[in-house]
Amino acid sequence: MTGDLVATYAYPNAIIQSAETGQLLSFNPEFYEGRIVEYLANGRDRVMLPGPCYRTDMVIHHGTSGGPVAGPSGRVFVINSTGFDGTDDFYVSRIDEIFSLEIATGESDRLTIQHLVNQGVVTVDP
Repeated sequence: MTGDLVATYAYPNAIIQSAETGQLLSFNPEFYEGRIVEYLANGRDRVMLPGPCYRTDMVIHHGTSGGPVAGPSGRVFVINSTGFDGTDDFYVSRIDEIFSLEIATGESDRLTIQHLVNQGVVTVDP
């Protein structure tokens, strides 16, 4: 995996403008590519990326989090996670690792992404 080419097609340049009829959204998708630099089996840290993830040199801009990332086979296997401006540190998370992530749906309500998969809200190609 280390050294493998990865690519994402994402919408980091969304523009929101006010218009007489409401808001006008403009999306400017871009294609980004890079290589896997490192596999972090124990995650990057305990809070933001506690599960297995990859460090990549593919630039991940603000607004592209959650975007699909394909590997050499052309299949999506990870999603854009985080990046740090001014560094070469950009991270992608394995899709199968995100199913246990909790989503806050209210002040005390939480559910997992796996629950959304089970309900058919999120579709997964095994």
